[in-house]
Amino acid sequence: MRKSAAFAAAFVGLAALACSAKPPEIVGLRARVELHALEKGGAVERLSVFVTAGDEDGRDDLDRMHVIHDASERYWTLTRDDWILREEGSDIWIGANDLALEDGGSIPRGRWRVVLLDSGGERAVRDFTVAAPPSQGYPVPTAKLSGGMLVVDSAWPQVSVAFLDGTDALVRLVSGKTGENDLDALYGSREWRERAASVAVRAFDPQRDFGVWSWPVKTNP
Repeated sequence: MRKSAAFAAAFVGLAALACSAKPPEIVGLRARVELHALEKGGAVERLSVFVTAGDEDGRDDLDRMHVIHDASERYWTLTRDDWILREEGSDIWIGANDLALEDGGSIPRGRWRVVLLDSGGERAVRDFTVAAPPSQGYPVPTAKLSGGMLVVDSAWPQVSVAFLDGTDALVRLVSGKTGENDLDALYGSREWRERAASVAVRAFDPQRDFGVWSWPVKTNP
């Protein structure tokens, strides 16, 4: 997360610059704020933002992406070296799922925008709104691993189990439940023992459309 006196010059002007005949195109956008437990207690909000984009010069021509909240002058810059790339059928989604303020504060609500640039400096812009409810005081789910069983304690019955690799990237997300979960059955095999470095629980509050994550549990502590 960055904030600087040069914000106006660096980003406000992006919207005013003219585009060439072949700028990138933002076809779709997904954005969500969720609460993530911390290892030593407490929790922090993280912003997840992904876009699916097209560029007549090819996907490799996409160069960087700015995620900007103008009102607070907060922004992140993602590049090809650090954004996450996900393939869903014929669609390619790029973005990040762990954008957090350096001071651990709440993600600003209201209007945000994504500015996607290609290697030639051409750009596409898409607005989105963060309208998540306040997360202060939200109960955080917990997970304990015992052999191949994951024991989940959650305030909400809608629970998913995330299998994560050594970089905390998602390997697989499957439906689970409060209480005991047989990970072999959830994953469909014992292969998770080789592919997953940790598992975490995502509990979902359907009334507020809000998700809360447990701290990941190492599969081989």
